[in-house]
Amino acid sequence: ETDLVATTVGYDAAVVIVSNATRNLGPEEVAGLFSGKLANWKLVGGDDLPVHLYVGPPERGATRLLNDHFKLEGALPPNARVKDPERELLAAVAEDPKGVGVVSLRALGVEGAPPVTRVNIEGIGANTPEIREHYYPLILPLTVVTVGQPTGAARAFTEYLLGPAPSRLP
Repeated sequence: ETDLVATTVGYDAAVVIVSNATRNLGPEEVAGLFSGKLANWKLVGGDDLPVHLYVGPPERGATRLLNDHFKLEGALPPNARVKDPERELLAAVAEDPKGVGVVSLRALGVEGAPPVTRVNIEGIGANTPEIREHYYPLILPLTVVTVGQPTGAARAFTEYLLGPAPSRLP
């Protein structure tokens, strides 16, 4: 189809998570951790401990976004442990003080999600204003795709998605 129209209705983000004291990493450090080139926390200002890398399958949005952004290609590093679904990845990182992983921001908001630390990238956190203004580097647009401009039910649905957020029920 040549007349497809994509309408951005929101954003998700890939978030680097840890359960140790790491709060901020530069882009080179993130790329180094996820490529396996930085395999010890000491190399990014942490304790002298090996890095345990947790990733989702390559086709997962957060994993794909991280790989594309930092141009990480090829085989997984030897310290990588693939976890799927994201709740398993979250749990693994939460329980491992040597662990680092990447998940979608959406996964962090799920009720019962284990506590992990969100790592800022160059001091920029995965927070709504930073994502909305495109300051945070790992954002993923959420789109609705229609053939031509949306009409009828497709238009109503798109307008609903773009409308104000519903109030939270107690």
